[in-house]
Amino acid sequence: MILCGLFCAGKSTLGRALAAQKGVPFYDTDLMLEASEGKNVSEIWNAMGEKAFRDLETAQVLQLKREPCVIATGGGTLLREKNRTHLKTLGKTIYLKAPVSVLWERLLKRGLPAYLDPENPQAQVEHLAKERFPIFEAYCEYTFKTDGLSINACLNRFILEF
Repeated sequence: MILCGLFCAGKSTLGRALAAQKGVPFYDTDLMLEASEGKNVSEIWNAMGEKAFRDLETAQVLQLKREPCVIATGGGTLLREKNRTHLKTLGKTIYLKAPVSVLWERLLKRGLPAYLDPENPQAQVEHLAKERFPIFEAYCEYTFKTDGLSINACLNRFILEF
């Protein structure tokens, strides 16, 4: 099961809970990248830039094998066709969807990532959503709305639906 969506959609939180409930491994491509590089995602992005970051991200995605597991992808993982093609071979793809306003609120609580323009981060979030939402909708087999639900409510509803 592959969870896709923009940052703060709930991929890591729900993914971790789902994997624990199902008793299967959980893989988070951002955490895999951080472990391989010894730096957090923001540090990697700042030090190397977007292209190198995406190359490293693709290397992590290609390491994933088809097995019973839950995978949380980074918010930009699906930008590359190579990643989309490989992930499709691994299992069901599920778009965790939330409105931009909800994602923005969650992002403010978590902290702004390095790749957002500090001068106008909210406008950039809206731009990224406009760019990526259609990719998630076109690529993913299923859509699951996460806004307005607690993690337990999400988990319970998710288990019923999938």
